[in-house]
Amino acid sequence: MTSTAAPSLSAGSDLCAVVPSSTVTAAFGGSVTSAQPVVFLGNPSCIYAVKASNLGADGGIQVADMVIWKAQNYQVAKQTGLSGGDVVVTGVGDDAYYDPTTTGLVFRKGDTVYFVLAQFKAPVGVVLDAAKVKADVVALAKTVAGRLS
Repeated sequence: MTSTAAPSLSAGSDLCAVVPSSTVTAAFGGSVTSAQPVVFLGNPSCIYAVKASNLGADGGIQVADMVIWKAQNYQVAKQTGLSGGDVVVTGVGDDAYYDPTTTGLVFRKGDTVYFVLAQFKAPVGVVLDAAKVKADVVALAKTVAGRLS
């Protein structure tokens, strides 16, 4: 089996192809059992099914290229989010914020905006570690932001 570098991210690209499953497993552990391209609010995205994550639960990850958003839209959404309990995250793109309620992170790099969301359901008797969920989301978002040209 040969390995080839994934192409750089660009607007309208197939995110499942450019954000390989290995990128998701590097952040969340476990294994990706499927990667499905979907449209999210009119934007290209990919949903990854994750089994046996390092959070102790199965779940899903969504990465979306918010092509309908630009830097100005991002700033408005960020201000709204921060007033509702979201927190600023440093080291992801040019600017980023995390919503602990939805366990999603939005980041901007230049005029490009991305959304990274983790959706995990803990088995009965297990409580998900909120700090670990955030750390995994941030790790994945940093990798995605680093791939933007």
